[in-house]
Amino acid sequence: MKRCGKCGIEKVASEFSKDKLRKDGLRSYCKGCAKLYYEANKEQIREQRKLYYEANKEQIREQRKLYYEANKERKREQMKLYYEANKERYRDYYEANKEQIREYAKLHYEANKEQIREKDKLYKEANKERYREYAKLYYEANKEKISAYDKLRHAKESRRLDERYIAARIKNGYTREEAIILRGIYKSIHRGEQNRDTCDQLFMAGLI
Repeated sequence: MKRCGKCGIEKVASEFSKDKLRKDGLRSYCKGCAKLYYEANKEQIREQRKLYYEANKEQIREQRKLYYEANKERKREQMKLYYEANKERYRDYYEANKEQIREYAKLHYEANKEQIREKDKLYKEANKERYREYAKLYYEANKEKISAYDKLRHAKESRRLDERYIAARIKNGYTREEAIILRGIYKSIHRGEQNRDTCDQLFMAGLI
């Protein structure tokens, strides 16, 4: 049992938050009193934390990095469990703040482009087999979707090349209609449907 330094009531140890700096490893105020204090001084506490972080930014980042490296697997498992337990909450928050999140991600990427690329490169090199396995599983699970996307992409690329070809022929004195016909002919030649010399002769004679 431990007596709260604020309300003076004796409570079980689980009613107190942990504090490594104290002899008994527990804070002097119980959780209930700590919550009331925080609610009453919320803005002031936030401002103090912000100022402290700004003054000790590099040190805090280094400490967090070292702690994460030392507890990597445990932290990942905790994050995974927390996400599973709060999945709907995450989705709701994202939907409510979609634009701000995208804008922040864009700004963060632009400000840290080189570091992010280097980090991604190193991670991919260290997890090559894992990436291959993931890519294989993803393809198997999304085969139809990937096929539809590839068809759409190829169709867009084909239209882009058509327009580029037509624009070049117009510069050489052809009308747009003639250029479109000529493009169709050369595409059919490429597919092996027509003979190149025959098509050229027909076009020059004005028969197509």
